[in-house]
Amino acid sequence: MGEKVGFRVRGSGFRNGKQKSLTGNVELMDGYVRAFSTIYDHLGLAFWAALVFAMGFGSAFVVVRGHLSFLMRFPLWFASKVDRLLSSNRGFLTVFLAIFFFNAAAMFVYMLSGVVEMMPAVIDFLTGMNIGVVFLAKHQPVQPPGNAEPDAEGWDTAHLETVADAAVTSSSPARHAIILIGFLVVTALELPCLWVSIAMGMGLCRCAHPDGAACMTAQEIMVRAYAYLLVIVPLLAVSALAETISVRMMQADLRELGA
Repeated sequence: MGEKVGFRVRGSGFRNGKQKSLTGNVELMDGYVRAFSTIYDHLGLAFWAALVFAMGFGSAFVVVRGHLSFLMRFPLWFASKVDRLLSSNRGFLTVFLAIFFFNAAAMFVYMLSGVVEMMPAVIDFLTGMNIGVVFLAKHQPVQPPGNAEPDAEGWDTAHLETVADAAVTSSSPARHAIILIGFLVVTALELPCLWVSIAMGMGLCRCAHPDGAACMTAQEIMVRAYAYLLVIVPLLAVSALAETISVRMMQADLRELGA
């Protein structure tokens, strides 16, 4: 009799453990459903974010052609610092973590900027413009603003041009393919993540009563932060991994080219 009771107790414990595991899986799946639902709800705003980004990117042609130094200074300085970091002999994990944490932190801040009206749109436009300025710097000579020395101010774009050339003139076809695939993955993941993050920030801007009184609540921020953590962050990790691999392949080409 005692043995049978003990067997029932053990069987009951097994069933309870299995039930808890199933409950946990259901809750996890429910969390992903809610996260993807939040992302889906912001796809319309993400489209507008992409348009604003494109407008900012297009404005870079005016900025560079007009030599508007006050708008060129920061993106070229920042790109030069990032290029020197990626071109250093730092380990694979260090480069990956630097790219991942910077992108994840920056885009999270972009999303939270929605607590200030119109701020996500402004950040979106400026991000597009800054990327456009750096893109043009890689494809045509850019003079340092004013009389600043390139080495002193970080304006040397020659190395940026060499890195760009390595991506399309790789001596190894397999390495060339890896570089291109890597940057395609980065483009296909990082930009949509940016636009969705901006869109969720725009969604926060909409949280206002008709009379203008703010109705921002912690719940509204947490819903978007939850979606960001479950959907955007993993995609940024994949993007950072692809970018790190591409950078390593490009560094190998630069060594072969003697750059």
